[in-house]
Amino acid sequence: MSSLTVIHLGALMLAQAQADSMKPRPIAQMVHTTWTAKDGAPSEVLAFAQTREGYLWIGTRSGLIRFDGVRFVPFAAPTGDTLPTGGVLSLRTTHDGSLWVVSTSGWVSRVRDGRVTSFGEKDGLPATVQLAESHRGTLLAATAKGIRRFAGGTWSDVDPEWQYTGGNTKAIWFDREDALWVEAPDRFLYLPAGANRFVDPGMKLLYGSDRGM
Repeated sequence: MSSLTVIHLGALMLAQAQADSMKPRPIAQMVHTTWTAKDGAPSEVLAFAQTREGYLWIGTRSGLIRFDGVRFVPFAAPTGDTLPTGGVLSLRTTHDGSLWVVSTSGWVSRVRDGRVTSFGEKDGLPATVQLAESHRGTLLAATAKGIRRFAGGTWSDVDPEWQYTGGNTKAIWFDREDALWVEAPDRFLYLPAGANRFVDPGMKLLYGSDRGM
C-alpha cells in the first residue's frame, strides 16, 4: 500500500469523531486531503489508531508515528521510559485514554499521559500479536501462550479460569454482544458474555496451524 493511499485513509479517520455526530453525506461532498512521502508521510504502514486528543497514531515497520493533521513526527519515549525498537504490529486505544502498542517483537507498550510503560515475558505477558477491549473495559491480549488479562497494572493468565486450551492465539476480538472470539491454531472459539468457558462452534481453519501472521 502506498503512503499516499495509507495517509488518505488516515485523514478520513481523523474526521471520524466529527462525522459520527453529523448527518451522513455522500463521500463526493467531503473534503479530502492527501499526504505523500514529500510531505513526510510514512511508508509500510501496518496500523492506525486515534486518541482522544485527536492525534492519529500510525504504526509502521520502522516505528510509531504521530500525526497532528499537519506534521508526521516519529514518537520517542520520554527519558527513563522504554519503547521497544523496531516495527509496530498493531495499535489499540482503550476507554481510559491509553494508546497500546504491540511491537513486531511481541512486546506491548502503554502510552498514557506522555509516559510509556512496556510489558514482556518477565511481566507475565508472552509474545503478543493483538489486543482487544470489551464494552466494560476488560483488556485482553492474544499471545503465543494463550490469553492474558490486564487489570490493576499487571497481566494475568486467564486460560485456567476460562478453560481455554488454544495455546498460541493468532487473533482476538469482542463482537457487538461482547462475546469474546479468538483464533486458536486450528479453529475459532468464542466465550459468550458473562460465561466462564469457551465454546467451539465447529469453525475450523482450512489453512492449518502453520500460518504465519
